[in-house]
Amino acid sequence: MAKVKVSKKVKSSKAPKKTISIKKPKIKIGKPKIKIEKPNFKKMVSKKTTKTLMLVLAGIILFILIDLFVQYLNNGYSVAVVDGSRITTKEYHQRLENSYGQTIAEQLIEEKLIEMEASKQGVEVTEQEIEEQLQEVIDNIGGEEAYETALIQNNITEEDLKYQIKLDQ
Repeated sequence: MAKVKVSKKVKSSKAPKKTISIKKPKIKIGKPKIKIEKPNFKKMVSKKTTKTLMLVLAGIILFILIDLFVQYLNNGYSVAVVDGSRITTKEYHQRLENSYGQTIAEQLIEEKLIEMEASKQGVEVTEQEIEEQLQEVIDNIGGEEAYETALIQNNITEEDLKYQIKLDQ
């Protein structure tokens, strides 16, 4: 078998070649359109609720103003207010010092000297001794009720009395 060669001649044409171009579509991505609405409180809250909230708010403001006014009148600089006129702490302390200053100073000095001397000599008053002496005072006065009345009348506390008993021992 013999081989046969077949050739095909292709005519070349000198016609212009067409180029095909593919354009990609441009996608524009813009800002998202989000619509934000302000809350409509009128829809959310009824008129009755609004009135109630306003009354509560007005009450709180009124309370704060009254409290501030009272604090202004009874501040740390005033001992008392008499018909709108303040008695200052300075006036009060001056009067106390003029009236009782020397007596109180002497009493405080005496108490300190007693405490220091007792400490030097190792004398210590126990709680039991103080309680026994206190019970004796209560019995001498006429009982618990009379004791409470005596404390009020003399304007002293039980702690003050116990301290005095300790000094006297």
